[in-house]
Parts: sequence; structure tokens; C-alpha cells
Amino acid sequence: MFYIYNTKTHSKELLKPANDNEISMYVCGPTVYNYIHIGNARSLVCFDAIYRLLKYLYKKVIYVRNITNVDDKILKRSLSSNMPPSQIADIFTAAFHRDVKSLHCLEPAHEPKVSDHMDDIILMIQKLLDNKHAYISNKHVYFDITTYNDYGSLSGKKIKDLIAGSRVEVSSDKKNAGDFVLWKPTKSFENLSWNSPWGFGRPGWHIECSAMSMHFLGGSFDIHGGGVDLLFPHHENEMAQTICSSKNSSSAHYWMHNGFVSFLGDKMSKSIGNVITVKDLLDDKIDGEVIRYALLSTQYRKRLDWTNGLLSMAENELNRLYGALNGLSINHKVKPDNNFIECLCDDLNTPKAFGILHALTVKINKSQESEKQLLQNILYQNGKLLGLFNKNYNEWFYVSHDEKIEELIAKRNEAKNNKNYSLSDQIRNELEQMGIKILDHADGTSTWRKTGKVNKTLN
Repeated sequence: MFYIYNTKTHSKELLKPANDNEISMYVCGPTVYNYIHIGNARSLVCFDAIYRLLKYLYKKVIYVRNITNVDDKILKRSLSSNMPPSQIADIFTAAFHRDVKSLHCLEPAHEPKVSDHMDDIILMIQKLLDNKHAYISNKHVYFDITTYNDYGSLSGKKIKDLIAGSRVEVSSDKKNAGDFVLWKPTKSFENLSWNSPWGFGRPGWHIECSAMSMHFLGGSFDIHGGGVDLLFPHHENEMAQTICSSKNSSSAHYWMHNGFVSFLGDKMSKSIGNVITVKDLLDDKIDGEVIRYALLSTQYRKRLDWTNGLLSMAENELNRLYGALNGLSINHKVKPDNNFIECLCDDLNTPKAFGILHALTVKINKSQESEKQLLQNILYQNGKLLGLFNKNYNEWFYVSHDEKIEELIAKRNEAKNNKNYSLSDQIRNELEQMGIKILDHADGTSTWRKTGKVNKTLN
């Protein structure tokens, strides 16, 4: 049984899919005008973890994660870089795929692009017009929020309290300040322009996700996910227009939102300039699994504060987990343990689940050889369910031959034999500065492993 916090009801609920053997989930994907930052990555990783859990619990999961490749931000980037919008979108779509693969996210069942669903978008807008939930003004098509009695029920906003401005387009063409655009006019020769019954133009932001979720999942489906920053106006507007487009539509039954990522206590924002991209971290040689662990270290609904020590903590904890897998012989018949599953089924309680992983490492390190393999396999299967353990022990610790390192180790061994402990400690410190951990053995020999993947602080 999977209990999730439903934003729509403001309560934790038992997930009851419409079909016992199949579950459907739509999650808002990236707008491809720039590299994804760690706030974007948190949503991707958290919902990937939910996807993995759903795949474990249900026979079939239909997971849709879109690509927004039609947007004013893409056009603006196009104009500033003197490249066609489609080229901008292609460049950053490819970058997104590289980043999301590095974070060890599974591919969704469907990854639609807005540009491939213009007919679906136009059809939905026409239905909203036919149903008197939309109107045409100055060549724009707007959704009339006063025609939907439950508008604001998802986000808790009240129509009378809506103030023009807060992520809401200000325009004298609207009947109401909160009305949002479904279709905006362009010149026929402009980039990102399509012909429609209302002239050449392109869709508004919100209608795109409604049309794509409708195409793949129908007007009623199980879960809709995304970052809490999308709750209003994006998800509020999505829900309104999906329900109003058809009498048989109820939109998502469960709405799930991951919390913000803050940077050293401040909200991460492009306008402030404190954004860290996944590409930045990967370019600094930080392993994608370390980033993933850090993003899952706080329960997904809570704010995650990105600090100097977060990545170091994640790497150190992964080192302990991988260290407990030394000598593992994988047995795929072993399943994750029930306590671990129960933690994940409690609204994806990853901190508690991580606690179980580390408790297992203690048992493994104290276990007899007869039970060690079983415990190691349980640890491995638990971690795999969260998208961890994508390398084996040797791959993780980069155990290999390196002449310079081994020369320093030889000098250190000689210093130890000569009881020159000052020099021995000096060489150990030098190796640690290089990201090398020395492992001294009872027989007097030493080996090493490289653990210094996180060696930079945030500025």
C-alpha cells in the first residue's frame, strides 16, 4: 500500500489507481532553453524514485514526462544567440538527456514534445471555446477562470484575491486579471508559429501539458507531479482547462509536488544568480550518483538546502554503502526487505529508508561469512530500488594501478619501517589532498582507493 500526500486534498492518502494492474503518471518536464539546474533535477530524481517504486508495486506503469520545446524563453534565447528556436531546443534537449542519464533516471514510457502535439492543443482550445470556458480577444484566446467554479481549489487561491502580476500575464484584453492565454498571435513568417482557426500563433504554456496528458493518459488519470513552484498558476490552470474541455474529464486524482531547493538558505533563482546546473557539477567531476543521493537525502516535499557539505555528506555515505558491498555476488532472487519498502510507501520517506541502508552496512561489517552474502544482496536490492549502486565496488572506488600514487605509498611504507612517522603522516596527508585514501593492512602492506570526487566548495 502506497500512501502519498495529495496536494489537492492537503492530506496523506492511500493511492487507489483507477485500474488495479496499471497506474498512470504525468510529470512536467523541462523547458529546453538552458541547462537544467539542481532544482529541476530534484523533481526529476524524486519522481524517478516514485516511478521505480510504482514499477515494483504494479504490473504496468505509464509514465509521461514532456519536453516543452515551444516557449517564449526559447524564442528569446534564439534571438540573443542568432540561432533558430528549433536548434536551441535540440541543443538543450540533448543536454537534458545527458544530464538525466547521469542522474540515473529511467526513461519514461512517453516523452512527448509540444511541437509534435499542436493538433491536440488546437483541438482542446476549440473544445474550451465550444464549452464557453474560453473567449477570443484581440486575436488571443483566453480561458475565463470565472466559468470554472472550483478554480483555485488546487492551490488554495481565491479568484477575488488574484492580483495581476504574480506569474500571471497582465493584459487589457482579459475579462479578468487571472484569465490565462490559450493561444497568442504571431506573424506567419515568425519562428515558433502555427496556423490555427484563430490565425497564426503559438499556444500558451499551460494548455500544452493538458493536451499531452490527455493524448497519452486521457482526461482522467492517477498522478500528476512536478515542483511546488508549478502549483500556481501552471497546475491550477492545467486542472481547470482539462476538466472544462470535456464532461468526462476529472484531470489527475492525485497531485504530488516536491519542495524547493534553496542555496545556502536562499531560494535558488535565476534572477538572483545563485543557480547551480547539473552540468556544472558533472564538469567538476562529481559523480551523478552523488548528486542523486544528495537530492534524495531530504523527504521530497520538504525544502532542501544546498550547502557546501551536502555533496560531501552524500559521497561519504555512498562510500560506506559501497564499502559494505565488497565481495558481493549478486543474487537477483533476493528482494528488498519489507521495512525498506514500507518507508518508501510512506510518501517516499527517503531519509528513513537511507537509515535502513546504513543500519544494514553495520550488520554486514559485523556479520559472519555465512550470512554476509544475503545481507549484501538485501542492501544491493534496496539501493537499486532508489536508483543507487550503478557501479560495482571496484568501479566506484576507482581501484587501479597508478605509478605516482604507488611510488608515494612505497615511500610512506619505507618511512613507517624507519619509524619516521612524521614523514609517513606527511605523505598520507599529501595523498588525501589528492583524493586518495590509504588502507593499511595487518600484514604491513597498504592499498589505496580514490574517494575525492567531491573536492570543491560552493561559492
